[in-house]
Amino acid sequence: MSRKHSLSELVSNGSDSDKQLDPSTKSRADYVRRGASKAMKRSLVDIAEDAKLVAAGDMIVELDPDKIDESFFVDRLDANPEDDAALEQAIARDGYNSTPILVRPHPKDHERYMIVFGHRRWRVAKRLGIKVRAVIKSIEDIGHIIAQGQENTARSNLSFIEKAMAAAKLESMGQSRETIKSALSVDDALASRMLSVANTIDPEVVFAIGPAKRIGRDRWDDMKRLVANPKVANEAKTAIGAPGFDEMDSNDRFEFVLKSLKDTGRTAKSRSKASVQKSQWQARDESLFAEIQRSNSGFQLKLKSDAAGEFGQFLARKLDELFEEYQTEKGRGDD
Repeated sequence: MSRKHSLSELVSNGSDSDKQLDPSTKSRADYVRRGASKAMKRSLVDIAEDAKLVAAGDMIVELDPDKIDESFFVDRLDANPEDDAALEQAIARDGYNSTPILVRPHPKDHERYMIVFGHRRWRVAKRLGIKVRAVIKSIEDIGHIIAQGQENTARSNLSFIEKAMAAAKLESMGQSRETIKSALSVDDALASRMLSVANTIDPEVVFAIGPAKRIGRDRWDDMKRLVANPKVANEAKTAIGAPGFDEMDSNDRFEFVLKSLKDTGRTAKSRSKASVQKSQWQARDESLFAEIQRSNSGFQLKLKSDAAGEFGQFLARKLDELFEEYQTEKGRGDD
């Protein structure tokens, strides 16, 4: 018999024994059943979930939140107060949280524990001054990382940039690409893309923007391409210091920074175009024509005619001689 079927029988609306009761007794039974139905269903589900953990060899205990420390591996850019508030209301109403958190014995203090996952439930229990239900597992750092990453990816819908920053953090800790992929449930291509974004955009800018839940990888790639230009990258730090920036929603902060970078990029391109000087040259017999383009960082000579190829080769052979002549003339001018 399946568990689902067993539970449905336990909370069914009728039974053979009910049919044998007189009307007044049956009425009272129906009243009791209706009043307890919700709590009973939820309790049975909780018991079933707990049974899964016990069957796997995990014992659920109640711990003092003050004896538990946060994970050494941070994969969220900030906490969501709205999510915490909703969970706090539910726990305050029920008196406990049905889903246990996962902790490990603290690697540096045998009297304390470290969270693997369940930070929100731990924070709420701490604020309410109640114990938190927990499963204790002795696991190594790599197991901790993978378990936390997979649980948070499944439960919390981490944004692209949160996963990207977590990937960069794991890489800086010396973790392998396989560990990173397993912890974040991503493939090679996405892992590479995440690391490229996280290693290009200044972490100060990313943390100022926050999780930006509605911003996907393509938009972050846009920002990465813009900040690859040092002249544009500096604008990102200017943008995060703008008045009112901190009061914006995280998604709006991203949009504000991206727009600032694009505006700066367009201005820089306009300045670059304005600094380019163009001229033309033509041979006396009109057999050769040249377009000349000069800027602070480059010089372009484009020859046009049937003889352009031969004359170009002639110039190439003469470059050493011409450059020496240029240096000689420049040296005279410096005197």
